[in-house]
Amino acid sequence: MLTASMHAWHAPYQPTTDTHHHRVDAWGEAVSVLVFGWCPVDESASTEQGRTTVVSKVDILAPPGTTGAHRDKWILNEVEYQQVGGVKDLTHGPFGYKPGVVIRVERVDG
Repeated sequence: MLTASMHAWHAPYQPTTDTHHHRVDAWGEAVSVLVFGWCPVDESASTEQGRTTVVSKVDILAPPGTTGAHRDKWILNEVEYQQVGGVKDLTHGPFGYKPGVVIRVERVDG
C-alpha cells in the first residue's frame, strides 16, 4: 500500500476585484498537502525575437481525494507552479484499485 510522505504546498485560486471592479488574480493561504511525489512531463522552449520562453510541466501524484482547480498555485521544492485544468481522478477503475489522482502544473520562465 502506498503512503503519501512528501509535502507540496497548495494555494487555491481566489480572484477578487479592485476598487474599479476589475478582476484581480489572488490566491488563498497555502497549506501543506501530503503527496506521493511528482515527475516532469516535458519541457519545451519557444523563441521570439529577443525572448526565450521555457515551459516546465510537472505531474503531481497524490492520494485519492486530493483536490485542486485550474489556476491554483502549487509549490514543489520551493518552486511555484500553476495548475492547468482539473484533477485527473484515477480511482474509478474496474478492479477496485484506487491509485489516486494526477494534477498537472506548469511554470513559464522567460
